Amino acid sequence: MEDRSKWAEGLWQRTAGKLFGRGREKAKQAEDAKKQLDFIAAMAHEMRTQINAILGTDELILRDYEDPALRKYAGTIRTSAVVLSSMVNDVLDYTKLNSGKANLVLSEYRLSTLLIEVVNVVWPDLIKKELKLKTEVDGMIPSMLRGDSFRLKQCVLNILTNAVKYTERGEIRIKVTYEPVGENGSVTPVSDTLTAKSAAAMSRIRLKITISDTGVGMTGEDLTKLFSPFERSEQAIRKQIEGSGLGMSIVQKNLEMMGGKVEVHSEYGVGSSFVITLEQEVAEASPLGDFEKQLESALDLKTKDIHFKAHGVRILAVDDTEINLNILVRLLRDTGVTVDTASSGEEGLKKTRETTYDMLLIDHLMPKMDGVEMLKELRCEDKNPNSKAICIALSGNGVESDLAEYRRAGFDDYLAKPVVSAKLYLMLAKYLPKEKVDPQ
Repeated sequence: MEDRSKWAEGLWQRTAGKLFGRGREKAKQAEDAKKQLDFIAAMAHEMRTQINAILGTDELILRDYEDPALRKYAGTIRTSAVVLSSMVNDVLDYTKLNSGKANLVLSEYRLSTLLIEVVNVVWPDLIKKELKLKTEVDGMIPSMLRGDSFRLKQCVLNILTNAVKYTERGEIRIKVTYEPVGENGSVTPVSDTLTAKSAAAMSRIRLKITISDTGVGMTGEDLTKLFSPFERSEQAIRKQIEGSGLGMSIVQKNLEMMGGKVEVHSEYGVGSSFVITLEQEVAEASPLGDFEKQLESALDLKTKDIHFKAHGVRILAVDDTEINLNILVRLLRDTGVTVDTASSGEEGLKKTRETTYDMLLIDHLMPKMDGVEMLKELRCEDKNPNSKAICIALSGNGVESDLAEYRRAGFDDYLAKPVVSAKLYLMLAKYLPKEKVDPQ
């Protein structure tokens, strides 16, 4: 009996040892994966900091100099820096998605605004390549939805950018339709006789976004590796089209996270069609309206130079990178705005206790005290003259920069780096006291 007891004890110890060893190995793998992700994120941040400085300086050259040769060189710099920035973002986003560290951030968003912002990004290339853009957006789609608008926008933009890249002549089409989803999950086709009462009762819809092109299309072999990371089509290799080879893999993973899917239909030499389908909550049932008119108005505004003048406005810009501060000062040089600068969160907080500002522009990632920590302390200082001031977050984290996240942290709004004059002026006009702003 004693021998049997010893045998059982030995068996338990051996089994426990194996289980402990496996657990320790899994823990080490998880720790190594976290270290790898943290390293990639840190490197991506450092690379984006330099890329943003290049893009910001490049905009100053394009703004201040008329020499054709210089502007041509500056244009080449911008194109290369934008491509490099996109590749860095792709690598970081893919790493986060693949490691399970990415999370959905749900917020209310206006669908027409999301679509217009996406078109704005590709509009210069559409004009340059003389491609037609045709849109067909159902005007009865609820105007406000709830979901992860950042990831949805990323998916649509990725597909639309590829459509423009691989299309040399013809047109790009964007079609958006929807179907109401019942409480039991059943999908009801939209009726032409949809009443205002039934529309208001919708709480969830199935959104379908189709992007088609008359480009080169894909072969059967290209289709088989379309969603494989680091794989590129023969057309991309032969035509030397820039990219990381991660775009469609990111689209697929994002949509899977959101409970959606993407389907592809393509014919070599004819064109391709990508269909995004996913369910979204209805935040406001009022119809989206005439999207074509909204887009036309937005594009018309985009072609105009935006000028900005302000009177008696004082702003504090906080950033640990000197060149970013210099760019902000230069961008606001002719607006009448006085810009004070601080190179750390601690210095920025000190200046807020001494001077009253109309607005604070605060970089997110800074050593020691970052932007979120600075804002948190500022809001808690009741005697600080800027405790309730308008605070705008600045960040170069292309894949993490989400307005909802910054608002939850206490910021009023968010500007992506590199900060360009048009977006900066619009942000100032939106939040500064109306009596101090004279938009021209």
